[in-house]
Amino acid sequence: MDSGSLSGEREFLLRERANKQWINRAFDLLQEDRIRDLVVVFHGDPFIDWMMPQPSLIYPGFSETIEATLFALANKTDKNILLINGDTHQYQWDHPFYGAGHTRGNVSRLVVPGARDMRAIKIGIQRRSENYYSLTVIE
Repeated sequence: MDSGSLSGEREFLLRERANKQWINRAFDLLQEDRIRDLVVVFHGDPFIDWMMPQPSLIYPGFSETIEATLFALANKTDKNILLINGDTHQYQWDHPFYGAGHTRGNVSRLVVPGARDMRAIKIGIQRRSENYYSLTVIE
């Protein structure tokens, strides 16, 4: 994307609209019980204050997609939602997720390691367990 140009802005707006449509469709499937959980993976860390234990400030480029769409829909369901992002490359597990000023008990977030830390994360789901997700760092 050519940021700062009219074509770059147009591309961003088209991508943002497509992302919001995809998220809305995924939540429709979740509410119809056609899927049991939702996992959303994206590269960029949406939080300006990502280094804080409870990030709350969302970059403007993520506010419509993450805050106004994804978080708003997450507030309307009790099903589990897992967000996975990279970008900041510091392993972090937030469960329950506190972000944008609210605790969301059904939302968890994994920030995967990266850059100089090339470990992988294995994610397990135990539907009948209090600890719904299990994470194993693979050295």
